[in-house]
Amino acid sequence: MTLPTYADLKRFCEVDGWYDSAAARGARSGDHFRNARVLRDGTRLRTRVSHGSGSIRDPETFKDILRSQLRVTGEQFWLAVDKGAAPHRPGDAAPEPPGPGLPYDLVKNLTARAGIPLREVLSMGKDEAVALWQEWLTQGGGDQ
Repeated sequence: MTLPTYADLKRFCEVDGWYDSAAARGARSGDHFRNARVLRDGTRLRTRVSHGSGSIRDPETFKDILRSQLRVTGEQFWLAVDKGAAPHRPGDAAPEPPGPGLPYDLVKNLTARAGIPLREVLSMGKDEAVALWQEWLTQGGGDQ
């Protein structure tokens, strides 16, 4: 396993969109860059990179950094460093939307005019909500 230099670690953080968390707090970074990244699912990642010109010398330490701090594979790490390809993590994906939302006016009419609880309206699909609204109108609800 190829072991990275501190410059490689810093490059990875730049490619992957990490920010300097010490600078963001207005703090001095001392002998390490303190980097952080928040994934789209809210997961917070943190790592430190030495200001020095050395390298990580222990393969187990590097494996631990990949797994617990960067949350990438060795292949993803080196693709970022060598080719500038930011890695994809499961936490980077935006949550899938639950489906097409209900139009605002439909929600408003069902809750305010027909008296259906909001929680119930929001649990309905569009077709079901439209059918309920039409039923309410045909039963004289629109005459009020």
